Amino acid sequence: MLQAVDSYHDLMHEIPLPIWIEDWSRVKNRLETLDLPHAEEVEDWLNAQPELLLELYHAMPVVDTNAAAVAFYGLRDREQLIDNVMAEPPVGSLEASSHLIGALLSENWGLDWVLKAPTGPDRRERWMRASCYVPPASRDTWDRVVYITQDVTRQRQAEVALARAKSEADAANRSKTEFLANVSHELRTPLNAIAGFSDLLLEEKFGDLGHEAYRDYARVIRDSGEHLLDLINDLLDLSKVESGVASLRLDLVDMHNVVNSALRLVEDRARRDGLKVTVTMPVQSIEITADERKLRQILINLLSNAVKFTPKGGAIEVAGTRNPDGDVLLVVSDTGIGMTDNEAEIALERFGRVESLSRRGIDGAGLGLPLAKALVELHGGTLDLRSQPGEGTTVTVVLPSDCSAALDAINAP
Repeated sequence: MLQAVDSYHDLMHEIPLPIWIEDWSRVKNRLETLDLPHAEEVEDWLNAQPELLLELYHAMPVVDTNAAAVAFYGLRDREQLIDNVMAEPPVGSLEASSHLIGALLSENWGLDWVLKAPTGPDRRERWMRASCYVPPASRDTWDRVVYITQDVTRQRQAEVALARAKSEADAANRSKTEFLANVSHELRTPLNAIAGFSDLLLEEKFGDLGHEAYRDYARVIRDSGEHLLDLINDLLDLSKVESGVASLRLDLVDMHNVVNSALRLVEDRARRDGLKVTVTMPVQSIEITADERKLRQILINLLSNAVKFTPKGGAIEVAGTRNPDGDVLLVVSDTGIGMTDNEAEIALERFGRVESLSRRGIDGAGLGLPLAKALVELHGGTLDLRSQPGEGTTVTVVLPSDCSAALDAINAP
């Protein structure tokens, strides 16, 4: 028997984590003399009575501990540690005691939490993770309460640093969004003027321009201004979604109207490029509770890409339906130049530049697909892109029939 006890002590002292074994039987006996509140309220009740809590703390003698616990407190031996701990409660000990008492009264025999630890030999702040367990044989008497602690100061510091970095990043993101909103407002006014006056020149409202080159210049000015305005709008919209500023204005929307209005904006360019555009939709309406303007923007972005990357004579198809779950399914496919899987991933990134497209002289800001994806996800939906070089691209959008849940998530504190 003595040999077994010696083996137990040898094993306990070799364990690298601080271990404590305390006898709480006197604590249990004292609690039985008190008029206690409900178990879930005991912790707060004890914290409000520091003298009683200190009395209970001194009724928790340390039965055994190990070398790692002695080292944790920077002391010489086990006896010195027990004397110090019992004489003056270390930082966090009283709060830990009330926490554990409340747990044991609720018959929670295993507990794990992080708390502030006594400062180390260097006097620096420390945190520890404490695991508490009451063996089955001691649950009626509380005569054995086992703690295992672990120094988690580095992890805690990393968490604090990460939280601080996230807070700073969120603040920077908000500043960026405000900056973009202000700048875009300042740029939109002159760009609208550029587009409007260049249209007046092209229509020759106040007289003949004269030389044909002037008409070409006016057309370039108008097209460049409209392109820049579209780019600014896309950048601002994407920034709003990413920073959590964007919201949804929900209405009951018929997807037929969304598809038709989006097609009207791209059909002229598709016709000029000799592209065949077909629409496959059921006769009956496909209704969805969503933000109609944002749905239209999603489809315009997808169709614009399809037109841009499909060579002359190619085909584009738009299909809309409901899947068996009742979700709205929208598919835009083309017979364009296509992309590899890696290029498709890049295309979905903000400002993603697909080199093979750039080499073909097809360029863009890399905002259309990321914005479409962000707006789909804002509705609580998904966007899937499948593409093969030389065969074309298919983008599948799945949207819930009612996007109210997505709006609730946006507005949640």
